[in-house]
Amino acid sequence: MRIIILGMDNTGKTTLSNLLKNQLNYELINSLGKNINKENMIDFIKNNLKKDNVIFERFCFFEEIIYGNILRNYSNFDFEDEIYSYIKECKPIIIYCRPEINIIFDWKEREQMEGVKEKSKELLKLYDDVFNNKIKKDFKTLIWNYKKDDIKDLIYKIKSI
Repeated sequence: MRIIILGMDNTGKTTLSNLLKNQLNYELINSLGKNINKENMIDFIKNNLKKDNVIFERFCFFEEIIYGNILRNYSNFDFEDEIYSYIKECKPIIIYCRPEINIIFDWKEREQMEGVKEKSKELLKLYDDVFNNKIKKDFKTLIWNYKKDDIKDLIYKIKSI
């Protein structure tokens, strides 16, 4: 089983990834980070997405589409790219971390990549749009709200898919 954890900054992705890693005993694969070129992202996807029992905390293809389009005004990927077909063939479960807006935008002293706080409403809108209008149609999906949802219920749902 392959699990991809998606969501804007400050939505509980790291917490959920670690909980699932410990509960399911899966390998946790972290994001490549920023400033990675398209070829490296494609290699990363091809080298890791076919593995079994993995959890991806963030996923460069979706991150690039969302953050690239909002923070740089362009993305190195779109949903017509051949790599998107490859991702769909691997049949990951996508878990969208989505607490309420007031929780997401409660940054406190958290450091964020340049532009994230300033463009947080645009980022969240694009995340919601991509999840609801594309990802939900192409993948098996779950939504996680760390303020309301129980990890045992989520694990049950994952195992039921």
